[in-house]
Order: sequence, then C-alpha cells, then structure tokens
Amino acid sequence: MVAYTRSEAKQWARQHMVKSTNAVPTPFKADFSLDLPTLASHVDRWAQDGLHGLMTGGNTAEAWNMTPTEWWQYSETVAQANRGRMLLTS
Repeated sequence: MVAYTRSEAKQWARQHMVKSTNAVPTPFKADFSLDLPTLASHVDRWAQDGLHGLMTGGNTAEAWNMTPTEWWQYSETVAQANRGRMLLTS
C-alpha cells in the first residue's frame, strides 16, 4: 500500500472527487440526545472543505428513531450551518 500524507490525500481528493456528497452521521451526547453543536460544526467544516452536498437523515437510519421535534431540530441545524453553501438532500 502506498503511503500518502494528509495534505497529498486532500489535494488528490480536491482534483478527483468533484461534486462529492456525503451522508451525515448524527452525533449524540452520552445521554443519547442530539449533539446539535457538533452537528453544526461538522456541516460547517464539510462546507469549508468544498464538499458538494449532504444527504441528511443519518448515516445508519437513526433519523427513523427520532421524534418529529428531534428531526426538525436536526434538519434546521444542518440547514442553518450550511448557509446555502452545499446541496442538501433528505
């Protein structure tokens, strides 16, 4: 296996992973409540890194186990942290 530095890997990805999207993993606190500040931080970082878009709703279907209020908080947090910088799908 070829070893790459972190900066080399990022440079390769920026050149070849054009219009890449990611499923958003949902961060939880120790008590299983949503960790909305961490979620917002992740969304901001992905936007700054130039990710094309996010598919919201959880990485392992955790969204189906949220209450409607939690789902609203999750979706609103992602949208506000994104500030229109990436494509959002659900």
